[in-house]
Amino acid sequence: MPTIADWSLRRTALSRRFEAWCGRLGLAGLLTSPLLMLARRPRTASKVETAAALLQHAAPAGAANRILLVAPQAFFSIAGSPLNISNMCKVLTGIGYEIDLATLPLGRDLAMPGLNYHRVARIPGLNKVPIGFSFAKLAYDVLLAVKAFRLLRRQRFTAVHAIEDAAFFAAPIASWFRAPVVVDLDSDICGQLLGDDSRIARALGVLARPLRRLALRRSICA
Repeated sequence: MPTIADWSLRRTALSRRFEAWCGRLGLAGLLTSPLLMLARRPRTASKVETAAALLQHAAPAGAANRILLVAPQAFFSIAGSPLNISNMCKVLTGIGYEIDLATLPLGRDLAMPGLNYHRVARIPGLNKVPIGFSFAKLAYDVLLAVKAFRLLRRQRFTAVHAIEDAAFFAAPIASWFRAPVVVDLDSDICGQLLGDDSRIARALGVLARPLRRLALRRSICA
């Protein structure tokens, strides 16, 4: 317990000065008092830091600090998921990871040290992927699955991070190569498919349910 209290108190310069004052005044025992230990809680780790710690434990032997991020969005563009991906890349590259981003041929390159782009081929006539289900998104998902498979066959990754519908195909592919998987499911894709007017979309919604369960079971963090 005193070790925990000392560790938490040394997190700031003010705490270190307080510890020095207590030593000069002969009040060193105050540092280990239960009241002082409860007065300041240790800093809670962020979600990204928690995921990074999990990756360090789950990473296969010999894997470099390299993450495969599979994003079926137009990156970079001003929208919710691309902004979230941008912030995620900034944090992960800032703590020492190199990111291989497998994404669509849409959007613009965002210059960032440690971020490598792997865009799939552009499909003629499909220059825009709307939000929600579309056959354009389905076609590009097939290309992304092939791209993820090739990257995993060529390079060992600390983990694979799959965004939204990419989790449905990236999780089983990553498991095949024994790479840890992190899935990021911010929306109810199965519900969107089942509520679509298209019969094909509703059929895909039925298929998506077991794929989602499989992705969540195989992920180390979701």
